[in-house]
Formats: sequence, structure tokens, C-alpha cells
Amino acid sequence: MGAGLVNPVKALDPGLVYELQLIDYVKYLCGLGYNSREVTKTLGKQTTCTGLNPLSASELNYPSIVVNLTNGIASLTVNRTVTNVGNAQETYQANIVEPAGVRMYLSTYKLQFSRYRQQESFDITFVSKGKPLPGTDPTARGKIVWDSGVHLVTSPIAARLF
Repeated sequence: MGAGLVNPVKALDPGLVYELQLIDYVKYLCGLGYNSREVTKTLGKQTTCTGLNPLSASELNYPSIVVNLTNGIASLTVNRTVTNVGNAQETYQANIVEPAGVRMYLSTYKLQFSRYRQQESFDITFVSKGKPLPGTDPTARGKIVWDSGVHLVTSPIAARLF
């Protein structure tokens, strides 16, 4: 699931961005079970998995979010950090479309920026309402849209339930 149709003009002024560092990708690849040699070959840069705390897919600071509420996991909290690349003075309000069978709670429903490149973090807690009905798709989809009146920033969500 993508975050929407690519509009080249709007892509030049996204408002908010979700940034990642190279070390985040290293931690993710190591967490997938790749060894230091394989990660080094993939990245084209000497690296090691030794001593790193691995990251899961839901922990990567991506705009899209995938959570697994499976095997008895009733709730899961993920963190995201956004960087303001829009107007220095801009406030965003969260609009949520919950995936079917999931309640979502944000640590804040408002992001207020006072300067360019300012970062703000928020937590999203996902709570399962129970198992999906037999014969239905166990992956439910939703989204968070951060709306400033100038910019719309969409984070698509996929939640697996079973």
C-alpha cells in the first residue's frame, strides 16, 4: 500500500518528512538475520551487526506503518518522528481512519512547529478488538492524515490480526 499518487509539484513541498539514518537500515537488516558480511555487501560499506539492537519493520521511521497484532499480542505501540520542511510556523491536526478491528490512540493529536527542520515525535498505540471474522482478510488497512490546512501528510497503516 502506498502513501498516495505521486504529484511532482507537491513532492517538492511535502510539509513533513520521516527521516532515517544509515544505522537504522543496518539495525533492520541485522534484525532480519543478515550477518555483517551480507549487510556490508548490500550497503557497499563496511559494517557490523555485533552489539546492535535490531529494529523491526514497525520500528523503522517510515511514513507507512505495519503492525502485527497476532499470537496473543493485544496491543503494540510504535514511535514516529517527523521533521518540518514546510512553513516555519505550521500546526498539523491528526485525522485517523482506524483499520477494521483495531483501535488507535496517538500520544498527541496536534503537531506544532515554530521553525524549519524542527522535529516532533509521537506514539501510536494499536489495540486489537479481537480476531477477524472467519473468511475475512486478516490484514486491515487505515491511515493517519496530518493536516495543516496547507499540507496533507498521509501515513498508510496495515494491521495484521489473527
